[in-house]
Amino acid sequence: TSALLRAIEGVPGLLFVSAFLAGVGIAFAGGLIPGIIREQLPLSIGRATSIWTTALAGGAALGGAFTVPLANWLGSWSLALAFWATPAIIALVVWTVIERRSDPHDRPGAIVRIRELPWRNKIAWALALNMTFNSIIYYSSIAWIAPSYEARGWTQENAGWLFGLFTTSQVLAAFILAGMAVRMKHRRTLFVAAIGLTSVALFAIAWLPDFAPWLTLLLFGFFLSGGFAMTLGLLSEYSRDYASAARLTAMAFFITYTVAAAGPLIAGALLDFFDSWPLVFTVLGVAALLQLLTVLPLRRNVYVD
Repeated sequence: TSALLRAIEGVPGLLFVSAFLAGVGIAFAGGLIPGIIREQLPLSIGRATSIWTTALAGGAALGGAFTVPLANWLGSWSLALAFWATPAIIALVVWTVIERRSDPHDRPGAIVRIRELPWRNKIAWALALNMTFNSIIYYSSIAWIAPSYEARGWTQENAGWLFGLFTTSQVLAAFILAGMAVRMKHRRTLFVAAIGLTSVALFAIAWLPDFAPWLTLLLFGFFLSGGFAMTLGLLSEYSRDYASAARLTAMAFFITYTVAAAGPLIAGALLDFFDSWPLVFTVLGVAALLQLLTVLPLRRNVYVD
């Protein structure tokens, strides 16, 4: 619905309405999927999470890569944005068909009652804060990476290629690292490596923007997205059943998106006040280092009740 609304031109405020509806839809879907994985695929959490997060990253990369060509071909930005309702409609049809063909005995006989969210659970807070730091970095980078390179002498086209490399590398990361996290005995080592290399990439963007930028953005996107994919897998792994996964996901997403939404605004305010790109990305690098503190409680064989 939100994408289709973008086909309508000349209505004040409609863009904000469509963005709000898109956010609500993303929040609903994101909140349901960890519980579905926990309930339907308890022995394949890593693989299922890899496929899910790869689809997320792949969809974002496709949207970034093809919206401009679509706008040129259709002669309208509004129609190009509305085109992305197509995958959602296809997914809705497929999901409806699968549900109608599924065995009625596989469906819960009653609505699952969601108890109080796990506000007092340390692991739940560790997961939520891990996702929050990651999302602050991600949304701030989405907003400011390309403009930062343009401001420092890169052409708009080349800055766009760097941004495309940043988003494309996330597809591979979501598939590879989420699966590795399930198989590795010492998983926290992988978390530390991913977060540490994310911070190194951010400091490089801050202070050495012309030093191997293609490699820097490739590694940055890979480890930033991979870290988020690994954390999403834990939402299912740390839950005993669908209801507990729903509670944990609700808490984690509420904290994450409420706080992370301010990331691009704060980065923009820092830029306006200090007029310093190195400062903006240094602050994001420090946020990545703080994220390391959230890894310590993320051990195996524990549950959030």
